[in-house]
Amino acid sequence: MPTLAEDRDAIRDLLSRYIATVDSNPLIAEEWAGFYAEDGKFLQEGKDPIVGREALTAFAETLPSGGMRHIITDHIIDVDGDTATCEATVTVWVQGQWAAIGRASDVMHRTADGWRIAQRSYVPDFQ
Repeated sequence: MPTLAEDRDAIRDLLSRYIATVDSNPLIAEEWAGFYAEDGKFLQEGKDPIVGREALTAFAETLPSGGMRHIITDHIIDVDGDTATCEATVTVWVQGQWAAIGRASDVMHRTADGWRIAQRSYVPDFQ
C-alpha cells in the first residue's frame, strides 16, 4: 500500500498532467478525458454536468487549442483508502490575458490505472 506522501504525489502528478493536456496545442481530447474515471463528471456552475469519457472527450474537442494556460495552486489533498479529495485554486489565462480565477474541487478514486478523477467541480470566484 502506498504511503500518504506517495498518494499525494501521484495525485499532484495526475492534476499537473491533466492541466498540461488541456493547455496543449493541439489539445488531445481523448487523453484529457482519460484522466477521469469511466463515469467521471465535470461540473461547472450554471451548466449541465458532463458525465462519462465520451461526453468529456466531446466537451474537450470544443475547447480552444493552444493559447490557454491553467495554473493550479494551494492543493489541499486528503486521502482515505482508495478515495481522495483535492481542493485547489485555479487561475486561467487566455492568449496572455488573465481570464478567470476560482476553486476546483475533486473527488478521485484509485483504479487499476492509478488515480482518476471521479468528479471535478469548478466554481469561479466571480464572473
